[in-house]
Amino acid sequence: MKTSRWALVIVLLTLVQVCVVPQLRIGGVGPEMFLVIAALAASRNGPEEGALVGFSAGLAYDCFLSPPFGASALAGALAGFIVGSSHVFFGRVRWWVTPGLAFVSGLVGGGVLLFAQVLAGNDGLASARSLVTVLVAAVFDAVTALWVFPFTRFVLGSFHFGHHRSAIRG
Repeated sequence: MKTSRWALVIVLLTLVQVCVVPQLRIGGVGPEMFLVIAALAASRNGPEEGALVGFSAGLAYDCFLSPPFGASALAGALAGFIVGSSHVFFGRVRWWVTPGLAFVSGLVGGGVLLFAQVLAGNDGLASARSLVTVLVAAVFDAVTALWVFPFTRFVLGSFHFGHHRSAIRG
């Protein structure tokens, strides 16, 4: 893992999340960049790197959110780990699979965030409307992956779809 380059990706996409995404929301819903980053890292090198990058990106995003602090970090870690575990099913990750991985990451992460808010006492979020919001945000994550994955591939350098080092395969 290229730690300094991943840190650059996390900082840049956190800034996009905080400064640009609020202007692009439709109906109050937009993509969650930290979940897309987690899916990218997981599709590249498996569940461990997905969880680590997802946790780091979520923690960076948590610095800009209201409590509960750490919920995004937990959501990113779980989403990255679950998406990274998909290597068992997909093997080599093709470019057309990546939006689906980001969608799954959005569903998992959004569900964890929703659950954390309900546990923190925000009972108004325990509704069908909140589940629809998570679903719409996951669709945004899938669409966002179409530009985030090539951008991140450029920043990281030698990243090519289909040529990954899977932690599962050893």
